[in-house]
Amino acid sequence: MDALEKQLESIKAIQNMNCLIVDSTSSVTNIQRLLVKLGAKPDRIEVTKDLESAKVAFRTMHRDVLFIDYDLLGIDGVEVLNEKGTSPLYESK
Repeated sequence: MDALEKQLESIKAIQNMNCLIVDSTSSVTNIQRLLVKLGAKPDRIEVTKDLESAKVAFRTMHRDVLFIDYDLLGIDGVEVLNEKGTSPLYESK
């Protein structure tokens, strides 16, 4: 596979990603712009500003990529990811 074919595969993968951005700050716009610039489809990018909304969004659709704020209104985003097995964000239905 040559370099061009690899680039085309990467673009296709990005176009089909379902992204969830969990962030209570204004940096969300920058992340969205970057994803769209890389080829992501705007209708596949969902933004939530708090953990409760993120839980709902995460349960309603498979997510390929999750961007989460380090300091999500007093909840450490990294802690949430580290507790994948016990976090309500990851509980099975």
